[in-house]
Amino acid sequence: MKHWFSRENLRPILLALIILGIVGIIFGFVQFVSMSQRLEGNLAYQIQSSGQTISPDNAEAQMLMASDIEMRAILLERSRAVVLLGVGVVLLSVGWLGNDFLRKRQPAGEAITSS
Repeated sequence: MKHWFSRENLRPILLALIILGIVGIIFGFVQFVSMSQRLEGNLAYQIQSSGQTISPDNAEAQMLMASDIEMRAILLERSRAVVLLGVGVVLLSVGWLGNDFLRKRQPAGEAITSS
């Protein structure tokens, strides 16, 4: 069982965690920016952020219902992008710290010396 956790077996796993973390961070950031831009163009969000009130009897209010549903879906996707960004940071951190831990545990004979 000790062979499963050898340095040679853990290093590729940790590098894969680092790569997955970087991909998660990039994808989460791009998704967050994209959803934020879509949110700025949403009519219901514009009315809500400007503080306007619309009478429910108005025909415009009924038309805004579809825009409000779209706004809620955009907010949900933006929240998921933030979660993905956070998972990417955690994966990158675990991979980086694990790789750093493996480097410090090298025997004295394997240490790289600078000249």
